Formats: sequence, C-alpha cells, structure tokens
Amino acid sequence: MNVMINKDEVVKIEIYDLKNQYFGSTKAFSFTDKKILFKSTGTVIVKVMSSSLPSLKKGDVMLLVFEYGNGNRYRTPVIVDDCDKSQFTCQVDEIEELEERRRFFKMTCHEAVFIYSERLTNGQSVPAVILNINLGGVLLKCEEQPLNPGDKFYTAFFKGRLSIITKVLRIQKDLDGNLIGYGCQFEGVSKEQEEHISRFIMDLQKKEIERRRNLEDDYE
Repeated sequence: MNVMINKDEVVKIEIYDLKNQYFGSTKAFSFTDKKILFKSTGTVIVKVMSSSLPSLKKGDVMLLVFEYGNGNRYRTPVIVDDCDKSQFTCQVDEIEELEERRRFFKMTCHEAVFIYSERLTNGQSVPAVILNINLGGVLLKCEEQPLNPGDKFYTAFFKGRLSIITKVLRIQKDLDGNLIGYGCQFEGVSKEQEEHISRFIMDLQKKEIERRRNLEDDYE
C-alpha cells in the first residue's frame, strides 16, 4: 500500500513485536530524512528512544505504529539497524493505515478544572486535573474528593464557562496500587459542547506537534 506519512503530524510511536506484543510508546523519536512526507519502503531511518524497549539486535523485525495528532494511525514493520538498551534505528517497510478511532483518541494534558454536584460536594466546587481527554470523556485526578464508579457530577472547564455531566466508569491505579485517576465519560453532550471540547483537543494537538518539531530540531 503506497501510504504517505507526514512526519510533522506524528506525535507518538507505539512499539510492538511481530506477535503484536506491546512494549510501550514514546514521544522521543527523530527522522533522518529531511522531507516532510515519506512513504514505504526503506527510504527513511527512524530513531526511536524508549525506556521500555525489548532486548534487540541488528536484523530484528518490529512493528511501529505512527500516531497523528488527529488520531489517525499507521503501522509498519521495521528492520533494526542499530540498537542499545534505550534506543534503536530502523528502516521503514510497507506502511498501512489502521482503522481510524478519532473520537476515542486521547490527548495528554494537565488541565485544571473543578467538579461539583449536590450529592457529592454539596454544590461546592472541588479542584481537579484532567490527565487526558477525548471527545467521549476524561481521565480525571481529584485529590480532595474520593470518587467511585457510577458517581455523577459536573466538570467545569475554562473557568466555569463550560460544564458537562461526567460519570465515573473506573478507578485507575498503577502497578503498586497507587491511585492515578478516574476514568470518566461525558453524558448528554450537546453539539455546541462537543465543538468546545474538539477545539480544546485541537489546541493540545497543535502544541504537541510544535513540541515534536522542536525536539526533532534538537536531534538534527
């Protein structure tokens, strides 16, 4: 498949082996080819840096998934040219576009909001932080108010200019059992509210693309 990749749109690379075992993702990578666009096969060297790499050697074949800021994803097998414990370089092979999941694409952020409800907070505003967001919901960190699956409240964005009904779906913890945050979904979102969220996500995407460009400039 003759797929073109726009390097400036790539915000993250996911790393898999040929059995689709997931090894992690990284935002630390660079391209040796100066062109903005590249296509299969073998013409571009990608340098991938990650603390969760498997044990690799020259000639190993991996799968990389290039993820755009808008949620589009492209997968390619790559041949390892050189590697150590924290990085490897590789040549891109045939590229295929994966099924789009734009609505559920998550953008990482650290956005201060507040939550409130008559039942949970007695109508008082409680500070919280959004750790990631998509059009369907958020991963929310709230240290002052314990939450449980099924709890509902309003999440107030943009200093209270936008409030959306939010329902807790799950409690997310790390491997040591420490609380990371609460996975939540939005309910009853109007078209206007979705447009506000979409613009906010687009702004995050633009900032991430700019961060990637600056990082790539540092490597060159």
